[in-house]
Amino acid sequence: MNRAHKNSLWLIALTVLFALWGFFAVQEAVHEQATTISQLEALTATHSAPAVQAALQQSKFVLNGVRQNYLGWFFAIFILLIAMIALVDFVSRNLQRPMRLRQVLAGYSFVAPAGVQLLLFSLGPILFALFISFHSWSILAQEKPFVGLDNYAEVLGSGDFWNSLKNTALYTLHVPVGMAVSLGLALLLNRAKLPGLGILRTIFYLPSITSFVAIAIVWQWIYNPDFGLMNYALSWLGLGPYEWLHNPGTALLSLMLMAIWVQAGYQMVIFLAGLQNIPAYLYEAALIDGASTWQRFRYVTLPMLKPTTFFVLVTSVIGSFQVFTQIYVMTEGGPLQATEVIVYHIYKNAWDYLRMGFASAMSFVLFVIIMFLTLLQFRMMGQRSDWQ
Repeated sequence: MNRAHKNSLWLIALTVLFALWGFFAVQEAVHEQATTISQLEALTATHSAPAVQAALQQSKFVLNGVRQNYLGWFFAIFILLIAMIALVDFVSRNLQRPMRLRQVLAGYSFVAPAGVQLLLFSLGPILFALFISFHSWSILAQEKPFVGLDNYAEVLGSGDFWNSLKNTALYTLHVPVGMAVSLGLALLLNRAKLPGLGILRTIFYLPSITSFVAIAIVWQWIYNPDFGLMNYALSWLGLGPYEWLHNPGTALLSLMLMAIWVQAGYQMVIFLAGLQNIPAYLYEAALIDGASTWQRFRYVTLPMLKPTTFFVLVTSVIGSFQVFTQIYVMTEGGPLQATEVIVYHIYKNAWDYLRMGFASAMSFVLFVIIMFLTLLQFRMMGQRSDWQ
């Protein structure tokens, strides 16, 4: 057995001993607090003094805190030990190659600050959300009991959840329309020889870097049934006025139109980069063969844009399933829950109803749905080798 394996085995043994110690420490602390609760409950049966009742409630609260604190510290130190095992194992294996060891350690030292940030502010909250999704967790309640998969079962049996999922799916239908508009703009700006072309590209891109709250407020004014710009423009055609955001039949459509406008600039820039990477000799060969404009677009442009189209499609679908700001500012899920998408539904359960465990369970169900849709798009668009 070499030195690397011996070091790894020592650290693994240390981790196992730590895990055993943590388990028995938690059990001992919980047992002590549970004994105190039993004594207070027995005293409460004969004495109903407010002080005894308060002491009993305080002990129950402390018991719950003991479990959570021990589990939190245990998990943090356990992860640290696992990282130490990996580090020691790597160093032991590469002691004979000092140059490679220095290069790798230097690289990891550069990414360490970002890694710590991701661990604390991304991975940590995700793991905590997973933890509370198995509990009946309320900010105001002292007791947060473990409920297993009950939250997930309630999510799948909730009519409001399925309604919000339906609204989200309908909202996502704007993605292919928006991609077509963005591709058209990219083709126009890629071929047109107009003065101030850079300024036009900047103007189209501006909505992508503007605050979504500001954009939502402006579009709320545009859709105003009394003095909004949309109804004013339609009045010249003898149409309207329409209750854009106050009618269940048009509210979601109005948000979809705004989303197309917001995303057009960003998607246009991505498509424009893809168009400019298409070799010119392909178009020249197509012209020599007598291909028309449509044939060049169909048999040259579209196939060569397949990687770009796939990237825009995947990111746009994921973004549409995570839409929140526009809903929160413009409609608050109304009218009659016609625009209550799934992320807004999660927000309501978490911060209006204070059901953090239930909302966390919905978040992970949403994660599974997005992951499934992404994998499905990968399968439908073909393997990477098909793009080249």
